[in-house]
Amino acid sequence: MKADSVRSVFYALGANLAGWGKAVFFSGPSSSRWCCSPWVAVGILVFALVAETVSLRACLREVRKVQGNRTLWRWFRESRQSELVVILGEDLAALLGLGLALVAILVTMRTGNPVWDALGSMSIGAVLILVAAGIAIEIKGLLIGQSAEPETEARLREFLEQQEQVEKVFRVLTLQLGSSLMVALKVKMKAVSATELVAGINRAEFPEIQWLFFEPDVSD
Repeated sequence: MKADSVRSVFYALGANLAGWGKAVFFSGPSSSRWCCSPWVAVGILVFALVAETVSLRACLREVRKVQGNRTLWRWFRESRQSELVVILGEDLAALLGLGLALVAILVTMRTGNPVWDALGSMSIGAVLILVAAGIAIEIKGLLIGQSAEPETEARLREFLEQQEQVEKVFRVLTLQLGSSLMVALKVKMKAVSATELVAGINRAEFPEIQWLFFEPDVSD
């Protein structure tokens, strides 16, 4: 998750550099605006678009494995898998930025006005700012501590309520720690041992739970 924060910082820096570079472009001498054939840039951008499309398809395949019946936007908002959230955001930002760059260069070639190239780069800077902000918002909860996905909590509560040893579930508290999960339970038990119930949670139904705190009680 530290790497996710670093990526967000680099996106913000990239946005600032893009905007600053094209601000200099507007004020600089016209002789410095072209250094090579624009077709070279077009070829590089087309290749990059193809490569990023392949990368995005691979990312979406991994997302679908954990997405369930949720929409992509709902999964993005609820997911606790920061690595997939960041990669998806990066790929989408890259595709949008490359598309903007390609359009800007083609329009510049068509009109002969290099101002369109500058505007394209400044638009890319704006995209990077939005992506950096979005990723920072999504991973902030994972950095400072966030509960498990609602679906996971619901499955855990349902599992507990179906057990013969459990009379009533008072509280289910969860904390996501990377790909692992910390769980604290407060449950009213029947007059049997809780050992079997704890073992079932740990080993069978919820292998992602690494730390489990169990408190049998008679009231909330």
